[in-house]
Amino acid sequence: MAGGHIDIIEANDGWALATRGRMIVTVWRRDVTLARVNAVDTTIRSLVPRCGKSGYGAVTVLEQNVSLGMPDDARNASTQLQRRWDDHMRCSGYLVEGRGFLTAAVRTMTAGMALFTKSKAPIKVFSDGPTLAEWIAPHVGQDPRDVARTLMEIRNAGIDRPLAQSG
Repeated sequence: MAGGHIDIIEANDGWALATRGRMIVTVWRRDVTLARVNAVDTTIRSLVPRCGKSGYGAVTVLEQNVSLGMPDDARNASTQLQRRWDDHMRCSGYLVEGRGFLTAAVRTMTAGMALFTKSKAPIKVFSDGPTLAEWIAPHVGQDPRDVARTLMEIRNAGIDRPLAQSG
């Protein structure tokens, strides 16, 4: 399978974190916490050497029940994380699915936060997974269908069932 196997770092009812090839995927289901942001930082730290000069791509999924209120320590750590790894990140895609005013507002807010980080890499917000997969695939050297399957597997990991590691 192009892009390597899926390495699920953590998955539970609050969030999921995984890598596949040169891609990191974070699924926020509930609260964004300092401990979880630190886990993302640690994962990127181990991912970067494997990516070399090609860098990595990031996918962040904001599920419907995610808390939009983020503690200051988690927000500050997230901003520092993005700045620390900016030279290695090739792209970042945010997935906020759904319809209606609230979902559109979350997408707008996410796009605004992306502008605030002043990243060198392109950052885009998407309303559906297949479009995100098409966009990020060439940045991370994977087939869009594999990216879409990866997102589906990670999003389903740790929800109402024991975690099954891929490999």
